Amino acid sequence: MLDRAFDACSAALSEAHKALILMDRDNERAFATKGDLPEGAAAEYESSRKAYEALHRATAAMADALGKNLPPLAEDAFTRLGADESSSAGGMTAGAAGGSEAIEHVFEDPEVRAFYEQLPDLWSLIPTVLLKDATQPRSSDNSTAIAVGRSEAFDTSAAADSAANSSTATPANGNEPTTAATVAGVSDSHEGTAAASESTEANCSYPAAAAAVAADDDTAAVTGDQHSAIDAILSRLPSCVSRDLCDELAVNFCYSNSKAARRRLMRALMDVPRGNLQLLPYYSRVAATISQAYPEVGAGVLSAVEAEFDALAAKKDLTRAGEEPRLRVARYLAELIKFRLAPPSALLLRLKMLLDDFSGPAVDAAAALVESAGRFLLKLPESRVRMENLLSVMMRLRNARNLDSRQTNAVDNAYFACRPPDKATQRRRRPPLQEYIRHLVFEVLGDGS
Repeated sequence: MLDRAFDACSAALSEAHKALILMDRDNERAFATKGDLPEGAAAEYESSRKAYEALHRATAAMADALGKNLPPLAEDAFTRLGADESSSAGGMTAGAAGGSEAIEHVFEDPEVRAFYEQLPDLWSLIPTVLLKDATQPRSSDNSTAIAVGRSEAFDTSAAADSAANSSTATPANGNEPTTAATVAGVSDSHEGTAAASESTEANCSYPAAAAAVAADDDTAAVTGDQHSAIDAILSRLPSCVSRDLCDELAVNFCYSNSKAARRRLMRALMDVPRGNLQLLPYYSRVAATISQAYPEVGAGVLSAVEAEFDALAAKKDLTRAGEEPRLRVARYLAELIKFRLAPPSALLLRLKMLLDDFSGPAVDAAAALVESAGRFLLKLPESRVRMENLLSVMMRLRNARNLDSRQTNAVDNAYFACRPPDKATQRRRRPPLQEYIRHLVFEVLGDGS
């Protein structure tokens, strides 16, 4: 019965994935041709994506309990876009434009490019035995196929096999109550599992997302040494202020890795210290590095950030206390986009939603999104047209709305961060003494004087 339920979940997941990819392509085509999405298309896509994510988590839970793999999906929103894919996309765009121009890098500065694109290879730094429950990397001969199946095997597979054959089976020994409880929890049907996951999606805040992550199988056995090692690693997270420190923390974490440790890491990455916005790129790099082997880390952080962003956008808090969380979550989402932990549509759809209500807190959130990731999206071939249209809409609204000086400066700074002014057109100003001497020579002592 459990096998049939898992097969039904896998088939529904594949169908929902195909429908989501088709809807995303239709929306991109409509936005590129008309400059705007049809009425209700953005809301329909967002609801379909959330339903797909809930179904994905439910099917992954069943796969963990039964010791099976998820069905292979050609393109997955949880999978990080590789550098080879982005370069190939850029190459196709350059070939269509003329074929003679060199591929333009997304990040102009080599240091910034290395920070966002050159991540340490965990599979070459960590022994394979410590990554036995990790997602295998994509094969080089088939770069378009993305392996999203998780092979998290249980130490005692006999208990899982007996539970699959009989719903009243008990654990083989007393050391694995979590396995039996998990199998019993997913033995109802596909509809019940999906409904339970969708009800969890209704809570849109960091504490709710963290509680949902903590409640999912948080009773995994962790030794005292592992617990103290994870405490020491997570305590160093706020002090990661360089690329080397982030990579060292990610590698050390994999040596003490477990399911419970990954959930603690997700909660720590969600809890950014208040007022320390400079830590957001480093937190995102840690999440991106570990997501190479464990994509659920990046997916969990992304879902929590999106949930709080939507909650703050609906709340419209005009007080000073609500400004810092709004800017923090907007910049966090932009950093996740730049590390390819989220598709560009996750930011573009929210930016369009903010431009539809361009007043009050929406102005600050839109300026933060554009300032942090606007230039990156302008360089990406798949999002260049949409970002240019949204930028022009934002500047028209800036001129039409009666914004205060602070919000006007924020919008201007965001725009010029995407499109910096040409330095060649700026006139060099001479010192006042030279200007006065030129005035005396050419005007006072000139021929006409």
